[in-house]
Formats: sequence, C-alpha cells, structure tokens
Amino acid sequence: MTMESSTPQTADPMAQIVLWTMVIGVVSFVAGFAGPLFLSNSNLGPLLGIFVTGPLGFLVGGLVGALRVSNRSARLSSRLIAVVWALALAYTYLAALVLVPMVYFVVPLHALIIVSTIYLLASPTTRAQLPDNLRHSSLVVIAAQVIIVAVTLYPPVIKPWWGTPGDPPPDPFPSFAFVLDRGFELSHRVPTFPQFVVNRPKLVLEWLIVIAVAFVLSLLIRVLRSRPAA
Repeated sequence: MTMESSTPQTADPMAQIVLWTMVIGVVSFVAGFAGPLFLSNSNLGPLLGIFVTGPLGFLVGGLVGALRVSNRSARLSSRLIAVVWALALAYTYLAALVLVPMVYFVVPLHALIIVSTIYLLASPTTRAQLPDNLRHSSLVVIAAQVIIVAVTLYPPVIKPWWGTPGDPPPDPFPSFAFVLDRGFELSHRVPTFPQFVVNRPKLVLEWLIVIAVAFVLSLLIRVLRSRPAA
C-alpha cells in the first residue's frame, strides 16, 4: 500500500496582504478611537482613531503584508510599496502639513517605507525577482525617497492666508523652516494664528521635481545599460 503525501497549498499573496492590512488597520483604529474615551475627558479624543491611527495603521499593515509575501512575490510587493508611498504622500499633504504636529506620526511611516524599499532591493531572494530596470535603479529610488522626506521636514513656508498671526512673524521672513519650529505653533495671543504655515503647492512641486529627476535618471541608466559594448 502506498501513502500519498500532500503539501498544504500556499496561501494567496494578495489575500495575505489584505489580511495584514485589515488586522493592523482595524487594531490601530480601535486603539485610537476607544483609547481616548477611557484615558481622556475630551470629546475630541476619538478623532485620533479616525484621522491618525486608523489611516496610518492601514498603511503600515499594507507594508507589513508586502514584506510578508516578498520572498514569494517580490513584484507584487514592490507595486504595493509604491502604492503605500503614494498614499503616504497624499496623507502628508492633506493632513500632516495642515496640522504640523502630526509629523511625529508621519515621519516614522516614511521611514518604514524607506526601510521596506531597501529590504526589497537589497535582499538576494527578493532582488532576483524584480525587473532589471528596478534593480539597476535601486539607489535612485531610495535616494528619491530620502530626499522627499528631507524636503518635507524642512518645507517652504508662507504667512497664514486666513488671518494675521497673533505673534509678529520673524524678520526677515524665512523661505523654509524646520517642521518643529515654534513659528508653526499657534500664538498665545488673539487671534491664535501661527507665524507661518507650510506652502503646500510649492512643496508638492519639490516632490514632483525629485520624482521627475529620479525617473529621468532611471531612464538614463536603462539606456546606458542597453547600449552594446564597444
């Protein structure tokens, strides 16, 4: 009598990614929504889960899922990391640069994206599965991510357009400021406006320039490597 051994089927990578995204996202949302109800008397506490821990938790979950399946499906992981990066930039534009203190939450997310990209492009198992263009442009991709984080931490600034700051703005008025500069804080006087705010359109232009330069460099590397040796 012969015995037939069966091996368990490998779980679908996309299903694993969705599972990790949902688990970490839901847990983060519940922690941010319910936690302040028990730890704070403010009725604005649950907004932490809606606008901060919930969205960021889903993005972190997507990264974790991408890394969990990267050894089996590196190309899928690379696409998902790119999507998470784009969503992180959109969240930074819509939320973190309006309420600058939220940068404490956003910068770690961007750091995780960079670490995930480095792992995907440096690990022998995952690197071998990636397209040649991405492997050859790995340093360009990582440099673009790092530069975008750097310009986000030191963004261009303008005077608040909705009112006059309670504290007088600095003289001369800066073109750029570190995101933790006290000028971003609300004034203690009335009206309670900050001295300056992030010039978001100009910052997005800086992002686009960095991405465009990285894209051109990647194309140049591709052309140079495709040229036949003399």
